[in-house]
Amino acid sequence: MGLLRVEHLAEEGGDWVRPLFWANRGLQALEPVVTIGYPYGICRDTENPLIVARTFSGYVVAALPSFKPLGSKLSPFPIYELSFGAPRGLSGAPVLSLAHGQLCVDAIIIGNSRSKMLILTEEVEETAARTLRTEQYEVLSLGVASRVSGIFNERSQILGDTLGNWLVTHGLMTAA
Repeated sequence: MGLLRVEHLAEEGGDWVRPLFWANRGLQALEPVVTIGYPYGICRDTENPLIVARTFSGYVVAALPSFKPLGSKLSPFPIYELSFGAPRGLSGAPVLSLAHGQLCVDAIIIGNSRSKMLILTEEVEETAARTLRTEQYEVLSLGVASRVSGIFNERSQILGDTLGNWLVTHGLMTAA
């Protein structure tokens, strides 16, 4: 995850830029969540191309305490599996839920997981020298989001503090 510092916002940008509140709690299976981002964010079907924000909603399928993407050299980290897929371009989008009646960041979209299971194997002999095997798989694809609680103790040079302490100091983290 990255942190970006913005020195000045244009006057006209002040009305639509709002701080996001962060949740210091864990989500459970079946809790509703939403996200917004720019997957495939340019619509070219109009006279002038448009930038399109797209929203997705669903629920937490599972809260995994340890996940490591295939082929990654990262240390394992906690994630949520989500009931909706995360299209390319949605990575980095906040996963939001209601905590204490307030919309809060609980996770950050990082991609999808895919699991497959063999459900049928058929053997059909074409000739005496060759056998053709057909295998049929069923695939489960889920959105994957990194839980933000895993980064609250990380120290930031930009903030001069840990992310968690900075959020609490500025009133942007909800109670557990």
